[in-house]
Amino acid sequence: MLNPQGKMIPKNVNYEGRQLVIQMITYCYRDWDSYLTHQYDEQYNIKNERGLTSREYYDKLEENELKYADHAYAEVIADTFNEFKKILVPKYLVALNIMSTNIEKILIQYPRLRLQFNQVITKNFKLDTHGKMHVMDAPLQDIRNKYNYYRENFS
Repeated sequence: MLNPQGKMIPKNVNYEGRQLVIQMITYCYRDWDSYLTHQYDEQYNIKNERGLTSREYYDKLEENELKYADHAYAEVIADTFNEFKKILVPKYLVALNIMSTNIEKILIQYPRLRLQFNQVITKNFKLDTHGKMHVMDAPLQDIRNKYNYYRENFS
């Protein structure tokens, strides 16, 4: 945000902030069943491709898994929402709905809640001291490690 005290509106968000908002909206509203079906279809095609060496096979599977690894964002968003819900309901709200609950008034009335929310976001999205997310670091490294192990031991 350009002004951290201001509202989260397009005029108050820098380029990286706009990209983050677009990314989060994408992960919140993606049709995950369809998305994962595409991943499985691509894996199936790789598994049935003829003439691949073991190394080429594992490289293609790794590339496919890395391409679809971003589902981790959706899980983090869901976990974050659930933690916000635990904080807000029933003490501050009767219910928390993703699209219809405006929590701005509550955050103004109870400024300490913003600090709690920031702690949850920092923890769940693994923010560094510069505010950069590292939520994908571990999942991507796990995928790379898995396929490196396969290449080293099964090629």
